[in-house]
Amino acid sequence: MDSRQPWIWVDPRKPFEPVHPSSLPLSPSPLPDQTEGLQPLPNICGGTGSFELWSRIQQTESGELSIIRRETFVFRTFLVIHGRGGVDRFPGLGEFLTSLEGQDWVIEYRIMDQEPKDWILDRWLDELRTPESGGGAASGRLVGAVLGIGGGAVLDAAKVMAALLPVPGRTRDYLEGVGSQPAPEGRVPLVLVPTTGGTGSEVTTNGVVSGALPDGKGFKKSLRHSSYVPDWAILDPLFMTGVPPGITAACGADALSQLLESHFSTKATGVTSQWTEFGLGCVARGLAAAVTEPENLEARLDMALGALCSGVGLANAGLGLVHGIVGALG
Repeated sequence: MDSRQPWIWVDPRKPFEPVHPSSLPLSPSPLPDQTEGLQPLPNICGGTGSFELWSRIQQTESGELSIIRRETFVFRTFLVIHGRGGVDRFPGLGEFLTSLEGQDWVIEYRIMDQEPKDWILDRWLDELRTPESGGGAASGRLVGAVLGIGGGAVLDAAKVMAALLPVPGRTRDYLEGVGSQPAPEGRVPLVLVPTTGGTGSEVTTNGVVSGALPDGKGFKKSLRHSSYVPDWAILDPLFMTGVPPGITAACGADALSQLLESHFSTKATGVTSQWTEFGLGCVARGLAAAVTEPENLEARLDMALGALCSGVGLANAGLGLVHGIVGALG
């Protein structure tokens, strides 16, 4: 695959259907085409410059976004969750957001630069929820879509916000093991753009949240539902070149561990093995080069693909002892 040629497909479970101007440079997806028995996968747009490509096919002349369901079109706030350093460094993002503002959208920004904490997410929900769901809607408009750009913590926070914005209650109420309510079914439209090539959260059904119980005991639990897979996952290596070598190495090791654990899991199948084998090949090619040559776009794309495959592996075959004990080891 020529990494300079963005590739895109609408649904990996269906034949490829172009939804873009015919003049755009495209090539077939390099990912495995076997999806039988897998949890739902998002639509995926990938390759160098793919965010700009995605933003071009999303906007209509009326200012409506293709990801926005028509019945929720009156929700005119676009929530952007990102990590440290702001969003100016991401090519094409500023132009996309400016174009939305020109179509009477309000952009709300939130920074997640640590593991998502329940109290942080609760504060955001209070600020952004509709009055009907128990919040104040700080922008005066309802959130119509959520965009998460960053590492696993950012993507998890974006998933949780997309799921809980339409409903009342606190974050902890819906978490596995500590909450009393089932996870809400459905969410507002969600787009995830990973920047670290690590967790694979862009293709999993859960968002991880940590916090403390009233007795002071800490927890790290998931909000989980099959509907939390995003509408789109965008793998653009231009969004990854600013990640420092140390973080690149650590995130790559996480992806590698997830691939190995899910590949050798007792729950692995022939289909999951295709994805984990492909991901292992990507990490083998890309990890060292991504660490030593941060601007190497081909290596960055390999790591993005490897991380995505690790997310498919863990979501469908589970993980093993390494992830089981790492929390206790610190």
